[in-house]
Amino acid sequence: MNKKFECLRCALCCKNTNFSNVNLNQEIIGEKLAKKGLYLGAKNSEIGILLFNDEFKKLRRFADENGIKFHPVPLFFVIDKLSENAFIFCWTLGHKVCPFLEKNDDHICLVEDFKPLVCKAFPIIKNVRGTKIRYLPSGKCPGVLKVENQEIDFTSFYENELEAAKTVDKKMQEIFSRFSRLKDKKLIEPVSHIKPNNAIRFLKDCIVSKKICFIEEINIS
Repeated sequence: MNKKFECLRCALCCKNTNFSNVNLNQEIIGEKLAKKGLYLGAKNSEIGILLFNDEFKKLRRFADENGIKFHPVPLFFVIDKLSENAFIFCWTLGHKVCPFLEKNDDHICLVEDFKPLVCKAFPIIKNVRGTKIRYLPSGKCPGVLKVENQEIDFTSFYENELEAAKTVDKKMQEIFSRFSRLKDKKLIEPVSHIKPNNAIRFLKDCIVSKKICFIEEINIS
């Protein structure tokens, strides 16, 4: 038996990018985030593969160079009262079927060399219950089902995928930690307590007028 997880190249996770079963109560989540000046830019139906800003830039460039329709959606963002810009934390792919999947039966990933961390982590997904966090293999993945009745060393078998999943969480923690430092140093002043729909409208206006900034680009002196 193969001692490491092996992708079967079935592309099921590429054809249904909401493979993590994201199901947020957006009204409740939106209200909690708004109190902190944070907003969700995507609807439940749009939330799927997470893209960090550096990944977004690479995919945007590749899509433009190769004529690929690519419409990612900002996932978390803040509205800065000081600059009147929207600061984007990260993105979600915004496509149910990944636009970087070769349109033939070979299931070739066009961005294999620089695919998002979340894709590298799959089939490992995070399960949060209360204060406990567990990393589990997705039962939707045929590669997981293929070995479900076999004895495997979980940590070793999914070593690469677990490393990618933990790196995703680490990067998210760094982003939100940076946000806190920027607020503490008064380098940004998040607009809070506005209706999420109004925040999204402001975000769209900022995108059109190119008044968006990536959170990592704000200098912390």
